[in-house]
Amino acid sequence: MKVGLALGGGGARGLAHIGVLKILERESIPIDIICGTSMGAVIGSVYACNPDADKLEKLVKDFYKQHKIKGGWLEFLSKPEEDYKKKLFSEMSYHIRKKYMAIVAMRKISLEPESTLREPLMNFLKNCNCHHEMSTIKTPFASVAINLTEGHEEIFTTGPLIDAVYASSSIEGFFPPLHRYGNYYSDGGPVSYVPVDACRKLGADLVIAVYLPTSIKRVDDFSNGLEIIFRADSIANLKLSNLLLQSADIVIKPEVEDVHWAAFQRINECIALGEKAAEGKITEIKRIIKEHKAPLSKIRRYLRSKI
Repeated sequence: MKVGLALGGGGARGLAHIGVLKILERESIPIDIICGTSMGAVIGSVYACNPDADKLEKLVKDFYKQHKIKGGWLEFLSKPEEDYKKKLFSEMSYHIRKKYMAIVAMRKISLEPESTLREPLMNFLKNCNCHHEMSTIKTPFASVAINLTEGHEEIFTTGPLIDAVYASSSIEGFFPPLHRYGNYYSDGGPVSYVPVDACRKLGADLVIAVYLPTSIKRVDDFSNGLEIIFRADSIANLKLSNLLLQSADIVIKPEVEDVHWAAFQRINECIALGEKAAEGKITEIKRIIKEHKAPLSKIRRYLRSKI
């Protein structure tokens, strides 16, 4: 029996995956296959190369301290609108930048150049000794992206790891899509927020899904059409994610709803929430693994009796 781990997307919320991995490792839960979408692809790829959760936590924290993943658009996006309304000029700045984002989105392919995401990812993978071909990774790993050219989900299992991780992480409109093999690829979240199907396709008999929920609160007013598009997209993604999760055997759901996808400064909080969610599922995980193994042992005993 092969156990697959499907790590969902969610930007900074995906740091909760580290906490989940720490608990699964501590409890000796076997992980034979790892699939990741967006931030799940970043964390999952490093763990697949070097399955050591404590080391992964240290590498991520050191990388954050060194590069300070904040400022610019990330800092702007991670703060709630109310924070900018405390002072007159801050509020003016907020609305000006918000309008500018809408204009840029209509005129350019992305807010940031490819290097803004690709270079930190490349440096992170190199620091973790994961800058090689996917075929050399210890634990079978796949990332999920959207094939924008052909219009379907793309599961990366071969080729350079940096391309697979970048493609799965390049948020539409924020970073440019990956242009490789004659196609364009972008963040896999809209089609496979939690890559349960990818785990099945790689041969997993039992899939543990880690879902990073988002908070969809009531909105009474919209200032432009772009906000309506984003709102409708978020609602559609939530419904699709719930449908995909039904095919998982176990769902771990860290309570990270209130963490903004760009709030990387909340790293310790996210890891702790991941640990708490995984601890609450350990008994169920062990029971289901035992139940899956039982029929196989009975079949083996039957076959031996017939030889």
